[in-house]
Amino acid sequence: MKCLVIVESPSKCKIITNYLNSIPELVSLYGEFTVIASCGHIRDLKKKELSIDIVNDFKPDYAIETGTYFGTSTIYLSGLVKEFTYTVEINEKYARIAKKRFEQNYSDLKIECILGDSKVEVRKILNTIPSQNLNVIAYLDAHWIGKVPTSTEIEELYNWGSNWVAIVDDFKVDSDLGYGFDVHDGVEVDSSTVPNLPGLQIWVPSEMSKLETGAKRGTAYIFTETSIDQMTQGTLANLQRIR
Repeated sequence: MKCLVIVESPSKCKIITNYLNSIPELVSLYGEFTVIASCGHIRDLKKKELSIDIVNDFKPDYAIETGTYFGTSTIYLSGLVKEFTYTVEINEKYARIAKKRFEQNYSDLKIECILGDSKVEVRKILNTIPSQNLNVIAYLDAHWIGKVPTSTEIEELYNWGSNWVAIVDDFKVDSDLGYGFDVHDGVEVDSSTVPNLPGLQIWVPSEMSKLETGAKRGTAYIFTETSIDQMTQGTLANLQRIR
């Protein structure tokens, strides 16, 4: 069992980690502590709480992220999985900055930053992960500047197996346009970017955008028949199925 603690400053992570793990009573009660930094004020707290609920139900072994940018979400994901977090960034500048950040401040985390196109790299990553008895959580945020590779990314996950959950950020929630979403070269990040494959389900938060905090960006949660069965009623009560 792991206990995730989020602080604001990266410089405090190792000190707090060592301190918390040095107290046997805390470790026996909560498990090993992992401390990560938000590198700023935490936004979209409700969204993060919902993601943690899904992780607690699904218990992912590996994480795959597309669209690293500066790596803040990568660090967060790494604290939620048992094994490696793979993150793919197509922009050389952002990949270089993220790699340096991981090496200098988070060398204790199992993160591999890959420079490349997620349409190609996701398959390569999945080929290294056995599809039997291992769970993968995917955070898909590579859509920007004319590129919306979401469909291909989900198809690769689907072809790999059924033990996965995908979170698509900046997603258009048709029932509540108070949530922002991405549009690139006229292509909206919406349900049409999720392949209509047997057994795939699309869920979005049931909470209205006006009650949300932070940036109010839409999010979709893509489940297979296998992964949806692992969700508790408490988690699904905060979601609504749209397909």
